[in-house]
Amino acid sequence: MISIVLATYNRPETLGVAIRSVLRQTVRDWRLLVVGDACDDRTAGVIADFADDRIAYVNLPSRCGEQAIPNSIGMALADTCLLYTSRCV
Repeated sequence: MISIVLATYNRPETLGVAIRSVLRQTVRDWRLLVVGDACDDRTAGVIADFADDRIAYVNLPSRCGEQAIPNSIGMALADTCLLYTSRCV
């Protein structure tokens, strides 16, 4: 299994594009960890619309303002040795 870490902050349209890209990959054994940097409810709504159990969402309680912390949290939550990190800001 591959874990994909995607950090985001209030860009629901861009997040939807990024998630669709993951869904179109030929490798099907993956888990997408979306880490929100204190996002508003639109982010959770975009993720819920995909209704895919392989997509997990963690929203940080306060804004970090940079990608290192959200990416590090996603990597800590990953349950695989193979990681791919991306950024969606």
